[in-house]
Amino acid sequence: MIETLQYQINSNEYLSILFKKIFKRYWYIPTTSIIILAALSFIDIRWIFILLMCIFILIPFALAYLYIWHGLKQKATYSTTKKTVIINEFGLKLEFENGIKDISWDSFNSLSITPKALIFSYIESEYLFFIIPFSAFKSADDLRKTMSLIPKNITR
Repeated sequence: MIETLQYQINSNEYLSILFKKIFKRYWYIPTTSIIILAALSFIDIRWIFILLMCIFILIPFALAYLYIWHGLKQKATYSTTKKTVIINEFGLKLEFENGIKDISWDSFNSLSITPKALIFSYIESEYLFFIIPFSAFKSADDLRKTMSLIPKNITR
């Protein structure tokens, strides 16, 4: 059993990871649209106004929509709320200021290891994930023990 220090992920960090995951999969939609509109603006200057509307109205609207749809789900707020995590062979136990939440290892399907954190993706959606930053571990040995507790069925 490993207990982390009390930590909380900034909402901006969570959304940055969320937007990168979404853009990694759907990069071609805004890119193609911008290229086509930029090419059309050489034919008729009015297309540049449509391009600017896409950049300054549609793209921020899409980001706000993604924030509301994915970033405000209950499981997404587990990462952004102040907590202590206890890691054991059964899963994660989140101790918040106002309660406790158990999450079994079966709730996760993959683990991403970034330079700053462990990112566990939930089975329900690849855009719903739980983050444990490396700075939350008391020592490097705790991080090593955590990696050994993570079941093999969670892909890395």
